[in-house]
Amino acid sequence: MSGIITKAKVEAAKLRFVQKLKEIEMPDKISAYTRAYLMHIANNSAFYVDLYVQMLDYAFKNNDFNTKSVVVDYGGGSGMLSFFLSLAGFRNIIYIDIYEQSVIDAKVISKHYGFSNQISFVCGTETDLTVHLASHSLALDLLVSSDVIEHIYNIKNFLTCIMEVMNTNAALVFTSGANRYNPFTFLKLRRAQLKAENYGFKGDETSKPGDELLPFALLRSTYIDTNFGSRLNKKEVKALTKRSRGLIYNDIHKLVENYLNTGTLPKKVRNLSNTCDPSTGNWHEQMLDLKQIQQFCLTQNRMARITGGLYCMSGHEKKILRFIKKGLNLILNHAGKFKITIAPFYILAIEHKKSRL
Repeated sequence: MSGIITKAKVEAAKLRFVQKLKEIEMPDKISAYTRAYLMHIANNSAFYVDLYVQMLDYAFKNNDFNTKSVVVDYGGGSGMLSFFLSLAGFRNIIYIDIYEQSVIDAKVISKHYGFSNQISFVCGTETDLTVHLASHSLALDLLVSSDVIEHIYNIKNFLTCIMEVMNTNAALVFTSGANRYNPFTFLKLRRAQLKAENYGFKGDETSKPGDELLPFALLRSTYIDTNFGSRLNKKEVKALTKRSRGLIYNDIHKLVENYLNTGTLPKKVRNLSNTCDPSTGNWHEQMLDLKQIQQFCLTQNRMARITGGLYCMSGHEKKILRFIKKGLNLILNHAGKFKITIAPFYILAIEHKKSRL
C-alpha cells in the first residue's frame, strides 16, 4: 500500500512545498514573464498549495492513485503544480504547455528544484499530448489543470480528444476562477472581456510574449476588411465583426464566405461577453456554461461533477480579511447546491460513469 497516494501524503506535501520555495533561491536562466509569475507564486505559496490540495481532494473523492499513475499537468506554466505533484509522491508526471518558452523555463525550474527525474515535457496542445502518450504506450490516469480550461478555444473538441486516452478509472480535474455563477465574479470578468474586445491592453512583465494587446474586435474587423473589403460595404463589415466574436481567423473566413454565398447574416452571438484572440483562439477568461459541459459528458459516457472551491489563505491577509474568508468558507461548506454562486472558483471533475460513488 506504500505506493498509494494518500490524502496524508498530499497534506505533508503542503509544508514541504512552502518550505522549499522559501529556502531555495529562484533560478537565473528563465524568462522575465516566468520569473514574475514564479515570484508571485513563491510570495503566495500558501494560497497556491491550498488550491492544489482542493483540486487533488476532489480527484480522490471517486478515484485512487499511486506513485506510478500517469498524471498530466495541462497548461503547466511555471511547473509549480508539477512540483507539488512530485512532492505528493507522483513519479510519472507529464507537463504540457502550448508556449515553448514556458516549457523551456519549466525544464530549468524542474532541475533547479530537484524534480526533473519524475517529469517529462511536451510542448503543444491536447493532440500532442495524445501522440506523446501513444508513443510511450501510456494511458491517462489523472489530468489536473488550474486556470486553463477557460482559455481553450473548442472545449468539446479538447475533451473528446483527452477522453480517448483516459484509463477506466481516470479523472480530469480543472479549476477556474472564471466562475459565471458568482455574480461578483461575473461582473468583474464581463468588464475585463469588454475591455479586451473593444479597448485592448497595455503590455507589462505579466504579459506573455505573443499575447495580443490590440482590441479583438479591431483585429476581426481588419481581417474581414482586408480579405473581403472589395465585396462588402462598411455596414456589412461591422455586422460581421460583431457576429464573429469568439472565432479564430479560419472560422471567420468561413463565416464571411457563407454570408457572401447565401446573403444571410449569421446569428447574433449570445454567449455573454465571452471573446477570444482571433489569431490564437485564446479566450479571455471564458465563462463556461458548466451545465452544457455536463450534458456533453453524458453523451460521451462520462460524468462531470462540479463544486465551488473554498477561499484560499495567502498568509498575508489582514486579520479582518482572513476572518471574512473563514466565515465565507464556513458558509460554503453548508451551502449545498448554492455553493458555486458564492465560491471564488469552481472545480470540475470528469470521470467514467463507472467511477465508484
